[in-house]
Amino acid sequence: MQLLRNSQNIAANFNIGGFVGTSSYANRKSSVADLTEAKVYQQDLEAFRKGEKNLIVATNVLEEGIDVPACNHVICFDMPKNLTSFVQGRGRARQKGSKYFLFIPEDDMRADTAKWQRQEEQMKLAYMDDTRSHEAASDLTENDEALGKRVYKIESTGALLTLDNAKAHLYHFCAGSTLHVGSAVDVRPEFSPTRGEGDNLWACTVTLPAFVHPEIRTVTSAKSWKTEEVAIKDAAFEAYVGLHKAGLVNNNLLPLAHDYGPELGQDHIDQPSIITVSEPRSIWPNLAQRRESNQALHPCVIGLTCDSVEEFSVNIWLPTELRGNQTFPLYWNEHTVYECRILPRTSDCPSDHDVYPQSEDGIHRLQRHTFAVLRSVHGNRMPDEQLDLVPLLSPPLDISKGNVPAKSYFEEGRDLLNCGLVRVKSQAGRAYVFQRFAEQETVSSVYGEPSIIVTPFPKRRDFLHPVEQRQGVNAAYTTEQAFPLSDCTIDTLPLKHSIFAAFLPSILHRIEVQLLAQELQETLLADVGIRENALISEAISSPAARDSADYNRLEYLGDAMLKFCTNFQVTAQHPTWPEGYLSLEKCRIVCNPTLTKAALNAGLDKYVLTKPFTGSKWRPPYISELLRDNRLGARELSSKVLADVMEALIGAAMVDGGLTKAYKCIQALLPNETWYYEGVMFDTLSPSLTHLGNHSSLDMLEHLVGHKFRHKALLVEAITHASLPFQRNEGMSYERLEFLGDAVLDLIIVPKLFAHPRKLRHWELHSVHEALVNGLFLGFCCMSYGASQDQYSVINTAEQKQQEAGPEIHSFTRKVHLHDFLRAGGEVMRAKRHAFQAYQQLHSTIDSAFTRTLGEGENKLEKEGAYPWTHLLALNPPKFLSDIIESVLGALYLDTGGDVTKCEAFVANIGILDYMSRILDDGNMMMEVKSPKERLGIAAGNAVVKYVNSTVQLDGEGSGEMGRRMFHCAVEVDGKTVAAESGEASRAEAESRAALAAMKALRKQPVDRATMEVDSVGSRKRKLAGSEMDWEEADSDENAV
Repeated sequence: MQLLRNSQNIAANFNIGGFVGTSSYANRKSSVADLTEAKVYQQDLEAFRKGEKNLIVATNVLEEGIDVPACNHVICFDMPKNLTSFVQGRGRARQKGSKYFLFIPEDDMRADTAKWQRQEEQMKLAYMDDTRSHEAASDLTENDEALGKRVYKIESTGALLTLDNAKAHLYHFCAGSTLHVGSAVDVRPEFSPTRGEGDNLWACTVTLPAFVHPEIRTVTSAKSWKTEEVAIKDAAFEAYVGLHKAGLVNNNLLPLAHDYGPELGQDHIDQPSIITVSEPRSIWPNLAQRRESNQALHPCVIGLTCDSVEEFSVNIWLPTELRGNQTFPLYWNEHTVYECRILPRTSDCPSDHDVYPQSEDGIHRLQRHTFAVLRSVHGNRMPDEQLDLVPLLSPPLDISKGNVPAKSYFEEGRDLLNCGLVRVKSQAGRAYVFQRFAEQETVSSVYGEPSIIVTPFPKRRDFLHPVEQRQGVNAAYTTEQAFPLSDCTIDTLPLKHSIFAAFLPSILHRIEVQLLAQELQETLLADVGIRENALISEAISSPAARDSADYNRLEYLGDAMLKFCTNFQVTAQHPTWPEGYLSLEKCRIVCNPTLTKAALNAGLDKYVLTKPFTGSKWRPPYISELLRDNRLGARELSSKVLADVMEALIGAAMVDGGLTKAYKCIQALLPNETWYYEGVMFDTLSPSLTHLGNHSSLDMLEHLVGHKFRHKALLVEAITHASLPFQRNEGMSYERLEFLGDAVLDLIIVPKLFAHPRKLRHWELHSVHEALVNGLFLGFCCMSYGASQDQYSVINTAEQKQQEAGPEIHSFTRKVHLHDFLRAGGEVMRAKRHAFQAYQQLHSTIDSAFTRTLGEGENKLEKEGAYPWTHLLALNPPKFLSDIIESVLGALYLDTGGDVTKCEAFVANIGILDYMSRILDDGNMMMEVKSPKERLGIAAGNAVVKYVNSTVQLDGEGSGEMGRRMFHCAVEVDGKTVAAESGEASRAEAESRAALAAMKALRKQPVDRATMEVDSVGSRKRKLAGSEMDWEEADSDENAV
């Protein structure tokens, strides 16, 4: 009280008195003790009743039955002990428009203002029902009139909004507008009714949660009413009408979430897993039509090398231009591999003895030569003298007849290196390769005449896939055999041409795939401008096609690029939408049903390769046969394959030309969606940003982020939690920026993983990516990142009575963390402090886990010191800590106009890229990043793994009314308990610890090692039972375990 009296501003406006209980103290002049004088405080109380004093400082004695006038404001510095105390204190604030304030300590765990507000509302309703019955008739009349007149009808649907249902609609909207909201955030609308002093009429202002755009967040009732209840309904009515006009509710007057059908996680509920689509388009009928119409032939060079030595080179002529080079292996047997190169014919290509098919005679010569080459190997599948082959080979050879007797061939002294295939009369349909003459003693003992040693010529026609090294499979291709010369003939066609003929089905298959990709490149993807044809070939090859490369890696990259572009688009196109709506719209665009439908509309199914090349029924492509029947059949295909190919093509565009080309590809593949240009998106978002001017309080935060923000409002929004109280029109909470920043983080991480020299397979990409972006790890990085700040304090030394003594400035340094700038309510701030205390205990253990390398002879699967999943689960940082990183990243991307370099620098500063290097460069091997539960599933093989969980309440320990909880988990393998562990942070931590203990136990038991051999995490299905890790409980927005 004395402090208030000594304040000039307060003393000028208030006449201050005091009132305390009966305790008394000694009198002292100008002391707070004078309040104890009964005479003094009785005088003050009487003056307060008369209005001579207008501010009184009192203890809770005024809650008792002491008569005091109705007060305008009552401020209480202590929480009410019970409802009676609350009612008595609140009852003092009886003047019109009065307010009752409760000051609550930030660290008071028992503070629950919502409880008192709810009880006050109930008290008001009961009071009005009991004491105002005489007004019921007039109020009811007004209510009836209001309910009848205040309506909002949608003509197209007949939906009707009234005062009676508007409040329920508003609550429904607020509850479903954001996906990630914790218990600390009150998503209910806040109604603030006020009563006019002159007319006693009620008006009301409603404030929606902080994740609603400021332009539509605060709404006032359209008119004043006799009752508070109707005023509240009117405010809710006006607010919901505004939401509809802003496009946040549909024409059925329901939140837009109802337009998206199934709930998240059930996107495939109406999508059949297997659909009927077109067979892959064959390129040969089109080439046959070109040949039939005498279109120009274009050459390309095919070269075969073995052990880096060029073995053979030939030209192949086709009625279309083949653009782009390709190189691939051809597996002759398990020991010999050829390399095939296909490149377009240029002026500097060798052309000795070449014949250009510009005339009918030239074409005929090439036809006969091509027929002879193919007939040497594929004769049983070629009609006699049918020469209308689509591909033609050059240069032609002068071959007088097909074969000669072996005895004559060798007696004439012909070149043994150019010896053709050996045919044996007693081995019809078989061909052999000459090796050498048999030694004389061996010959006489077997046939009694000169013989030759040969090896079988391969009968298989698929040389694109490696020969499986299994016993007995290829013995026939390498085993030497002896035959008498009199029983053998020699083809006049040199062996290298026959080898080429054997390879030709495989070569033509690769040419067909290249031409198929080239056609896609020139039609559907013409505006994209992908230069590398091989990328498109890879993108349309499913794993089932067993090609040298399938779409999985490109699909993973494309998925991240599609997610980023879509997130950015919906954020820009809907600047007033809350994060929950943005997530639904993003999921609608990128979900498999949408991508599958777009692929079918574009005819992409005709280009998807799903059958592996075998060559078993291969026939040379004849013009006449192809023109007779070129209809496409149908096939059954998983809808997910089409969606994967769409994303793989986006990934191919990203590799070929970066994000700009990936965005063009998305526009081409999804033409029915709305896509803004990049400049338009930034222009759309900029006007909604509030100008805050220069704020020196943000300087240190900008230093941490590494960027001086042009739009300070973005940075403030990025650090504002939805629990922050008293937000009316002061910007939004960070959910929208976190939504965008999540995609920006993937934009940085995924391309780096894709381009890593290890050439990570798709399941490795997923595992490492998951390890770097899960909420546990990002929360750890958020608490780790900080910078030193110099601070100064002034110490007055005058009390030392030294001559010319005065204030001294002392400097010190403190570390400022990114999370220190979080703007949030008391409950969130307490959770942050508790999380940082846990971080201080665990951070060194977590960080050291990333520096451990795999020891010599140490089994990577059994390495407990791998990625520290268990310690991160024990840390269990709240989700808002990971959200801060993503929201700041989103703000940085917007403020820099999409400067990925700036965003990457921030990601590097907080340590993510450093940890990525540690994971990928863990000695000679990549760090094990699979979770303990995944590793246990692999170690257990086909055994059934079950997690049995329980919770133990540790009463009387720890903070809070309920004390601490301990989570216990036992692991059963095939019904036998092998390990049990406990964790204090969450059930997920207990399961992780138990999984590690179970792996140790299994290593001590004999295990069938064959069951542990897996090619990938997704290469087989493991039998798992029991509960999975509860990642919502672990406060993680990524299912990392």
